[in-house]
Amino acid sequence: MKSALAQVKSRVSELKDERQALQRKRDALNKRLRECINRPLSKVAMVELCSRMVDRAAAGYRANFAALAAKEFLRVETYSGSAKRALVFADVDVLLFRPSMFDAPDGGLMASQFQQAIQGFTNFPPAAVCYFFGDAIKAKMADLWADVSLPHKDDGKSLEEREEEAQKLLQDIASMDAKMAGLDAELGELQDATKIEPPASTSTPEEESTADFIWGGLGVGLQPNPRKVKAAPENMGAQHGEP
Repeated sequence: MKSALAQVKSRVSELKDERQALQRKRDALNKRLRECINRPLSKVAMVELCSRMVDRAAAGYRANFAALAAKEFLRVETYSGSAKRALVFADVDVLLFRPSMFDAPDGGLMASQFQQAIQGFTNFPPAAVCYFFGDAIKAKMADLWADVSLPHKDDGKSLEEREEEAQKLLQDIASMDAKMAGLDAELGELQDATKIEPPASTSTPEEESTADFIWGGLGVGLQPNPRKVKAAPENMGAQHGEP
């Protein structure tokens, strides 16, 4: 029994040492990850970031065109204040800011509100520019950044290299966490096994004293034996011939 218990305790000690070693490795990986994600971007990465922003804006413009710009083309507000109506031929001159050849029966559309609603199409804000000329913008992006002086050391790493580095560190940290979880489970089982209850006491109960007086301690002194006092009435009855 003692030999088996000693082996379990020894294994527990080994597992604790192993877990501490894994924790140190995990802490080192986490430190590297923090350094990776908090390192300033290089020029190469800046160019890639701007290109991705162009692509994102272009994709957003394309996805929202039917719901926003095209919707405003299909139903327009007029000066008559009635419900929205479809865009008609009589509205074309108004939209092109030239003298109208035809008068719309409802006073014509409210050009200012219409222009504001579809400014993504008529005024070409960044999202629309990215959609229509995204490739040309990205082709010029490296030239724009070429003359920029960074306020920090340029490590030359691209966004893809940063992403791969961070992803690899995250995978290594997850692997360490899985190993430590396995050790924790085994440690829990072994520590439960070492909690052995002590054997129950087999000592015989102390025999009751048959003396007339017993010692009750320094503050009490000699006291009548309760066992004797309890038995006294029975003895007295027997002495007087009572049944």
